[in-house]
Amino acid sequence: MVRRRYLLWLAVKQWRAVPEALQNPSLGRPIGRPLSLVLRGFLVNASNPKAIVFILAVLPQFLDPKAPLLMQYVAMAATMVVVDLIVMAAYTGLAARVLRLLRTPRQQRLVNRTLPSMFAGAAALLATCARAAHDAAGTAADLDRRRRCPRAAKDQVVKFALKRGFEVLLVAGQSQVKPPFACVRLIVVPSGPDAADDYLVEHAMPGELVICSDVPLADRLVKKGVAALDPRGREFDERNMGERLAVRNLFSDLRDQGQMGGGQASYGERDRQAFANALDRLLTRLSRSR
Repeated sequence: MVRRRYLLWLAVKQWRAVPEALQNPSLGRPIGRPLSLVLRGFLVNASNPKAIVFILAVLPQFLDPKAPLLMQYVAMAATMVVVDLIVMAAYTGLAARVLRLLRTPRQQRLVNRTLPSMFAGAAALLATCARAAHDAAGTAADLDRRRRCPRAAKDQVVKFALKRGFEVLLVAGQSQVKPPFACVRLIVVPSGPDAADDYLVEHAMPGELVICSDVPLADRLVKKGVAALDPRGREFDERNMGERLAVRNLFSDLRDQGQMGGGQASYGERDRQAFANALDRLLTRLSRSR
């Protein structure tokens, strides 16, 4: 609601703006001291949540926990500053060219009618998306908790177990049908929040493999030295856990705010094949490390 009102306020403000020729001497007056402008720009960027989310979601994957962190932080900061300077210089050059098209009141009036229409359209689109997300709220509370292992992925695990001769433990919060093979055991834990997760973290040992979609659970397992793989063939490890957690938390916040709805994409043949390849690779690596 606040975002939509803000967009509408911008639309009204821009629509009511009074065009003024850029040749007007009063427009050339200083708008502030350079240091004050730099400080103001720094505060705006430092308080921008999008920048913080970007840093948390993207940068952790480039960090090596085993290497000195200080020099890595310095290198990343220097890289971001250089890239930002290049981008801002490009923006400045583009703005200087566009400025030539906005010198007369008539040209500015055209812009003052076009931009408000875009702001109002964005507000209407945001309202539509928010309504759709609200309709899907029953399925968007926390997708991690509803991501059970697909049947096709379970069948792949059992197939590999029969071929390679290892045991499979299915951990669930309620009774379910167990595949009719001696190598498969079903563990039903008492109902309760995170009961199955706590069981897996407590009983899984380094050198073993857990199939799960829950990112916080995978983080707990990886920290314990347990290999973790999701049913779509994406391995969890120390290098990507920071990024996966940040993205998961971001999407969870967006769903809670009504900006995002719906569920996970259906499990297809491509996912099944990717999972089978990753499972084969991980099992081979674990068997060699024993």
